[in-house]
Amino acid sequence: MKAAKDVGYEGKFYTFYGNALGAPAAMGDAGVGKVLAVAEWMPNVPGAESAKFYQSFKQRFAKP
Repeated sequence: MKAAKDVGYEGKFYTFYGNALGAPAAMGDAGVGKVLAVAEWMPNVPGAESAKFYQSFKQRFAKP
């Protein structure tokens, strides 16, 4: 992140572990607005909050 910032890179980084212990601190301000964490989620987990999240996701991403 820091090297990308130093050379003026404006793109984003998609990562599975960008939110893992120590990673955000190591990236510092260079990662703000640039790093997107990719995570798994189970849409069949029961509960009102899960159903609400799933409906919101489907509305936002109708064709994932």
